[in-house]
Amino acid sequence: MKKKSLNSEVIDISNSLVSSKKSSEDLNKNLKNLNSKLKKLKDIEKKFKVCEKSVLKLSSQIKDLESRIQVLDKNKTQLENENKMQAMSQNKLINEKNNLQETITYLKDSNDELNKTIFKKRNDYLKLKDVFVYMEFKKNGVESMKDVEMETKDVIIEPSKKNNVKNLYFTVNLGVLLTSKSNKFRDAPDLWIMNNQNNTFSYMSKKFNSINEATEHMNNLISAGYRDLSVVKID
Repeated sequence: MKKKSLNSEVIDISNSLVSSKKSSEDLNKNLKNLNSKLKKLKDIEKKFKVCEKSVLKLSSQIKDLESRIQVLDKNKTQLENENKMQAMSQNKLINEKNNLQETITYLKDSNDELNKTIFKKRNDYLKLKDVFVYMEFKKNGVESMKDVEMETKDVIIEPSKKNNVKNLYFTVNLGVLLTSKSNKFRDAPDLWIMNNQNNTFSYMSKKFNSINEATEHMNNLISAGYRDLSVVKID
């Protein structure tokens, strides 16, 4: 009976050992699975830390970009204000330019009117002067001018222009004499002489297409010492 009981115990123990061995194997498998999962978790944790560092780096970059955007916004606002100021200054300059152009136009018109008035007054003066010169020469006689006469071979003598000749120009009248041979105006530039219908001779200097050019030449002659000059329109 004892032997049978021992065998039974041995069998039970063997069965227990087999069962324990199987449980141990199952535990080992579970442990391996857990270790594998743990390793995966550690890998995930490492990746998470790397991602976390990347997120922190990106956050820092985002803050830097936001700061730059703020600076750019300030610069943009400043540039917009400067553009507004420049536009205002440009409009002001344009208005000043327009005002100056209007003033220049007004002054040119006034100058033209003044030149016309001066031209008319000088013509009136010239006519009156011609009358007095002619009367004075007639009174004293032509012989009184012999001491100032000379040969003037280079001087062109032109007859008076008739009204039907369309050749308008302006010249400077130096004076009216009763002779075409005088050295009184010999130094005048581009001297030429017009033979008048009343047997007098008008001594002229140069020919111009505009009254302004003739007036400028007359002023230069006055500065050079000539006196009693006038601008004459020849048509």
